[in-house]
Amino acid sequence: MAARLAGSKYDLTGIVCKVVSYIILLMALQPAFGVFGPNPISVMIHSVVAWLPRAIVAVVIVVVAMAIANGVRDIVGNSLSGASYGRAVATTAWSFIVALGVIAALGQVGIATAITTPLLIAVLATITGVLVVGVGGGLIMPMRQRWERWLDSAEQETAKLRGSAYQAGRSDALANQPVRPTAQTGRGTPPAPGIPPAPGAEPGEDR
Repeated sequence: MAARLAGSKYDLTGIVCKVVSYIILLMALQPAFGVFGPNPISVMIHSVVAWLPRAIVAVVIVVVAMAIANGVRDIVGNSLSGASYGRAVATTAWSFIVALGVIAALGQVGIATAITTPLLIAVLATITGVLVVGVGGGLIMPMRQRWERWLDSAEQETAKLRGSAYQAGRSDALANQPVRPTAQTGRGTPPAPGIPPAPGAEPGEDR
């Protein structure tokens, strides 16, 4: 959030302070307009002040849902980074958690409840129907074949990931081992190729 507001003239602290100041102003205007008895402005301010706690709870729900979704996406993405389906699974999990958070927030503030609640029920009913009819009904053989292909592919990619991790760990272990000096044997070291031995010395004799 702070990174997105980096190019703006407002920062997160300034926005929170302005929101709090407006809330305090509305709470001060409520009894001030109530002195004149029931009037449309007093009723409107009273409704807004009564709605503010629900709005704060909705914002907290969205923030918590986004934090959980980002954490799940990072965990799943890092765990399945070497698999071809890792990014898709991570994005799907992130979208599902965010959608649940948004629907819960809208239900909390009472916005579009006539749409969000039936939509959530329809999605859950669709998923349940697909699982019941597709997996346990007439599509059991095609689903079994697909599951076998998916499981085989996942098993192969998991084996590759394990092999890569083992090779990386073995390379690190070999690189961290201390180098032991080798003992020199024989009377001397043979001359390098192309360099004749010193006069009066036999090949392999030290001077």
